[in-house]
Amino acid sequence: GGVDWWEVCSLLLEISPLYACIFIFFVAITVLAVLNVINAMFVNDAMATTRMDMDLRMREDLEETKLMVARLTEIFKAMDVDCVGTITSQEFVAELERNNMKMVLSLIGLHFTDPFTLFRLLDVDGSNELGIDEFVMGCLRLKGGAILVDMDVVIKETKREVKLAAGETRHNLGELTNSVMQNQHAIADLAEMVKAVSECLEANARSDLC
Repeated sequence: GGVDWWEVCSLLLEISPLYACIFIFFVAITVLAVLNVINAMFVNDAMATTRMDMDLRMREDLEETKLMVARLTEIFKAMDVDCVGTITSQEFVAELERNNMKMVLSLIGLHFTDPFTLFRLLDVDGSNELGIDEFVMGCLRLKGGAILVDMDVVIKETKREVKLAAGETRHNLGELTNSVMQNQHAIADLAEMVKAVSECLEANARSDLC
């Protein structure tokens, strides 16, 4: 509904080409400014939406974690048949041999093939017993698929092998140190014997001269 820009530009060209160039430059700057304002509005809306999505996702994850903790607590209580607050490896394996328990753990995202291996992964303190905190936190840590469980198996086995190798190395170093000390004592005793024999020979030689 406004005046065509070319009409204004043609009038300015009749006066001076410089005025026309200034007008074109002004129009270009104005258009760019308007586009920047519009772009900033869209960017702000997108960032606000992203923040809202992140907050919503965090709340959803928190609620999901709460539900998962409650579900795992129920599973632990069901497996703790003697109600002592801990589960032994025998109880754990026996309960997981039941197909419905395997299915329950699979439904919450914990896949496994060997119950005893799963118990070893959950038993982080090596006590051969699982408390409720150890069971719940361990399942949350392993939740996500068989690949994660397999990776955790490899990591734990590697740590165990490194620990055993370190223990054997310390043992070998201790034996080597003891052997060196014994050899030093033997060499010292031999030196004393050689010294005593030498003194005896020297004494005998002096007595023969006399």
